[in-house]
Amino acid sequence: MAFDGRASIVDIDEEERTVVFDVYRFKKITGTRMGPILGKSDFSSPFKIACEIAGLYPGDKPNKYLEAGNVIEPILRNYLAKNVVQLLQGPMGLGEGVRIGVEEPVEKELCGYDHFHDNKVFGGLVDGYIQIDGKRDTILEIKTSHDRSKWLDEEGRVTVVPESYILQASLYAELSKLDRIVFLVGFLEDEDYDRPKSWVPTPENTAIIVMDKMDMAEPMRLCEEWYNEYIKGGYTPEWSDSATDQEVLKYLRAYKPGSPGKRRRVYYRKRGLRIYGSQGRRHQSNEGSRQAHERWRGREGHRHRQEGDRQGLQGAEGRGQDRLTRQVQVGACRMIRKASGESPDACKPFIRVLSAFIGAG
Repeated sequence: MAFDGRASIVDIDEEERTVVFDVYRFKKITGTRMGPILGKSDFSSPFKIACEIAGLYPGDKPNKYLEAGNVIEPILRNYLAKNVVQLLQGPMGLGEGVRIGVEEPVEKELCGYDHFHDNKVFGGLVDGYIQIDGKRDTILEIKTSHDRSKWLDEEGRVTVVPESYILQASLYAELSKLDRIVFLVGFLEDEDYDRPKSWVPTPENTAIIVMDKMDMAEPMRLCEEWYNEYIKGGYTPEWSDSATDQEVLKYLRAYKPGSPGKRRRVYYRKRGLRIYGSQGRRHQSNEGSRQAHERWRGREGHRHRQEGDRQGLQGAEGRGQDRLTRQVQVGACRMIRKASGESPDACKPFIRVLSAFIGAG
């Protein structure tokens, strides 16, 4: 039986509207996740993306739009490869005699579903590359759409690219150390989604848009800060009342972990920390909390270690700390920040004292 990522949920905090989790290994920020993290997507949200990266939520179920996109992507790439000079020489401003080619990407099954293993935070799968005179020159990003109007400028030409797509392709260009992007768009009718394998690309139902990548320094910095605060911190951003977030919550709440007595939990509340042992006993005293902590470390601590780097919560002294200690720190800092409105740096003195207390005995 496949592992259910919801088993890593520590608490669904209704008061704070956040999900606390205990995960050893995280997924990366891909190009498709970048837009939602920065609030640039109509189809996803920061909360949903956090649940996906932590492995709590498996992502959207297959539907005809996703399936059509997967089927038509290689069709469009082959169409471009067969007509590459005709389609790209003008838009890319290339002269006569320049050799242009389309480079196929490494198959996802052969690269561990990531083309950028040299980056620990960012990754993803490219749709291909454009080669100029035998050298990789440009990122190829392939899209399908059923709404041509979103791509039209004021003069009715297909020149407008949705911002989330620009972020996605620019991230892959940045990771590939390239400066230019070719968008190849296929426009589908409703009936095409029922028979995507029968769809035939033509000049009338496709478009080419060439642009320079956007400056990714600030978007990548913001996304990495988000990643350090939430994903490495072990909790999600607050969920909203949107249909997207409520669908994710419904899935998370449906998980049945089994007997409550067998589940160990840590709760962060405004009234303080509560630690539950293996039999569900509540340890209220400091000594009882430390004993429960030591039992937890002895039985399961080896599964919950991770390299320590939490934005604004730790320096060198925080690296290698026990996972439970880190979660207590994060929970405490969240409460302080919410109550006082202070920055993460203002929490550091209190966090150091709390860390020393937890580590005592």
